[in-house]
Amino acid sequence: MPLRSGLGLKSFIQIAIFKFRIYPILFKTFYSFCGISEQEIDEWFGYKSDVFSKTAKKDEEVDTNVYMYFGKNKVLEEDIFKGKNDETSQILRSVINNKGEKSYFGDIIVPKNKEEFYFYKYFKSKEIRAAKNEVKTKQIFLDKNKNLDVNRRKIIEDSITELKKINHFVLEKKYDCGDYILQPELRYKFKKLDVEIKDGYFCDIRVFVEDGEGNEHIFTNQIGISILFFSSFGTRKMMNYKSSVRKVSYDAYREYTDEKMKDLFISLSDVMSYNYKVGNHYIPHDIALELPTKPEENEKGNAVYQIKQETYLEKILELRAYTDFLTLFGDSQNGLAQVEGRAKFYLFPYPFRFFGSKKTLGQIEYFPAVSPSVNYSRFEKDSRYVQTKLDSTNTNYEVKNDIDLVEKRYLVMGLDLEILKWQNKNAPVSLSLYGLLNYNISEMNIHTVSDTITKSVKAMGFGGGLHLSTKRFNNFGFDYKAEFSWYDFQNFNTYQSEKIMLPPIIPIFRNEVEVFYHPNGSPNQAIFARLITYNYLGSSNNQAFYQFQFGYKFAIGNRTVSGKD
Repeated sequence: MPLRSGLGLKSFIQIAIFKFRIYPILFKTFYSFCGISEQEIDEWFGYKSDVFSKTAKKDEEVDTNVYMYFGKNKVLEEDIFKGKNDETSQILRSVINNKGEKSYFGDIIVPKNKEEFYFYKYFKSKEIRAAKNEVKTKQIFLDKNKNLDVNRRKIIEDSITELKKINHFVLEKKYDCGDYILQPELRYKFKKLDVEIKDGYFCDIRVFVEDGEGNEHIFTNQIGISILFFSSFGTRKMMNYKSSVRKVSYDAYREYTDEKMKDLFISLSDVMSYNYKVGNHYIPHDIALELPTKPEENEKGNAVYQIKQETYLEKILELRAYTDFLTLFGDSQNGLAQVEGRAKFYLFPYPFRFFGSKKTLGQIEYFPAVSPSVNYSRFEKDSRYVQTKLDSTNTNYEVKNDIDLVEKRYLVMGLDLEILKWQNKNAPVSLSLYGLLNYNISEMNIHTVSDTITKSVKAMGFGGGLHLSTKRFNNFGFDYKAEFSWYDFQNFNTYQSEKIMLPPIIPIFRNEVEVFYHPNGSPNQAIFARLITYNYLGSSNNQAFYQFQFGYKFAIGNRTVSGKD
């Protein structure tokens, strides 16, 4: 019999190679001999296309609609001036369709509305082995018993055929390790996709799907997915069942947990694809997307959203201006006015399961980011300088209070390196370990018999700490830091020849608590209050000082954000 009705051998080979389906077709021929219907075989075999898995509608051509996403309620068709050739339309088209590397983030693709895909189930290694052994045992029994009763042989052969039909993809596994396996009898229809990009990766992905009864089910990711490695690892990620929404009347819905869905998974590559712009494969700003933005955008085919963002300096540079309440009230000699600048650069924003755990214990990142910073403090004239005293026994000048060298720094430049970072997408808290390195400058007065001499004092600070961050709302949060640091003065000053003796190392334990608030959608326009304590580390010295700062975090220029922050 021919391999496929209506096709010659040459045409068959060309089509099979072109569609990458030569192996499924050979299997199809084999199972046809076993008495399995062609429709059932067609339901077994799918393939992975460049964007989505093979859907239940195999031969239907699916159109792709392209949109440009500039922000919430700011979605345009790729060419809204199609067919217009006047000069104004041509200029506007060139401006809107500009895909320069400074603004074009990349493409997020979602499938056609109500397009059907298959669910997956997770099979443990012992379950895979058991399914294979059951078929193997029955086949061996038939091979050893050639003279078996015809009816009994028929019963066993039918059971083998049924097992192969039910466990087709399990039996196809080359290795017996646990894996997610497609379920050809279980399907769902795509409805919509919510995506949040934060800290350099897809941190929260929620897929809304629909079953045959019209009930809505929500699937989500457990850990973040790297944007930079999405093309390599996105196809391996599975979405876990979260909850369901039952349609109880025409306009009423009720959330519930569907026990039948708990063991089912969705392949992320079925419902979402991301392609970056060549030459612009970098980390985007934080953004939240709800796709499609309008129902008609993917009604007739897949929808491609070109995500565009502005790359102004103010989006990565955080500036703070603040004053110290304790100085205002005359209780301290801290900087009266201070300005601080900080920027965050991502290094390795690749989330992993927390120590490889299979349960939802959160995610961990290794060296995710580094933050360079600079701080300038303006002191009042009579409190700017570190005071010294003359030791009458050896005629050397010494600092009266060692910790003043830390308190009266007027310039600090350095960086913080995140070493480990843990968080759970379902909890509004993150915990990180960080290291720090900074260069510090202060000034001291040397009172001689005839004059007062001012000297600059330099120090290199190094250490590490713990950072706890949590939020009450999206725009109201709390930060806590506990830090150990050491300031090296001995190796950065050469005043010994002038009989000026500086402490070699000053060890400090630092606590910081900050509360901040910003209007929704404007994280770079915030007010904050911060309390910091500095304690001399060790029992030999009980010196300490405190800072109570109140200020404003702002940005240079106007802020225009694509999507929702």
